[in-house]
Amino acid sequence: QKLTHTTQQRLLLIAKQKGKDGGGTGRKGWAEDLVRLYETVQTNHEEMRALEGYKDSAPHMALLGAQAASVATFRCFYVGEAYAAAAQWREAQALYNRALERLTDALGHFEALGGGGGGG
Repeated sequence: QKLTHTTQQRLLLIAKQKGKDGGGTGRKGWAEDLVRLYETVQTNHEEMRALEGYKDSAPHMALLGAQAASVATFRCFYVGEAYAAAAQWREAQALYNRALERLTDALGHFEALGGGGGGG
């Protein structure tokens, strides 16, 4: 329960941060803040997947897998944004390409679930 609550809280902070900064037009370092929040969510997903109650439930594990793939996609994108903000274009482009690959993976997870629930 606590991990679920913490994860939901972090996702709300992410949504608030995205809305406040207008997609990156705000203060310097906004992308790094989002990356840190996504890392916390990733850690929480990993911890939840290790819990006995989740390991025994295929639907919960599938949903966590889909959410984790979604969070990994967003994290990768915002790491790319951080590189772009530092004018490291080659690295940013590589991360954007990787985010597209991860997006395809995440969409596959959600399609396997029947299109339910998002993670980021």
